[in-house]
Amino acid sequence: VKFAERKQQKGSGGNRQQQMSSMLSFPFALPHEQHKQFGSPNTIFVHGISGAAESDVLQSVYTVFGGIGRIVKVDVPKHATGEPRNFCFIHFADFTAAQAALSFNCQVIGGRQLQVRYK
Repeated sequence: VKFAERKQQKGSGGNRQQQMSSMLSFPFALPHEQHKQFGSPNTIFVHGISGAAESDVLQSVYTVFGGIGRIVKVDVPKHATGEPRNFCFIHFADFTAAQAALSFNCQVIGGRQLQVRYK
């Protein structure tokens, strides 16, 4: 019985290789297709937002991204101490605004480089 189990484990190695090859293609999605992998097409992830308080973060977000389109909601995760983390999730009213916000990826704002991608 043990020999048969080992043979089955070895036989599933090809499947593992297929899984790995599909994982390798993950970060190479085209920008307009990233929302299919990450979730909502109207929500983006922004890393690099600086601010000591949540109000500072929100002000930065609306200053930078408010001119692109209508922002529905901004989620700012916090540390256990209550301080905002240096990233947020911005929910736009439409897909074109979220797509336009991707153009801010790698821009330096407030002395910090932003990373902008779909959630």
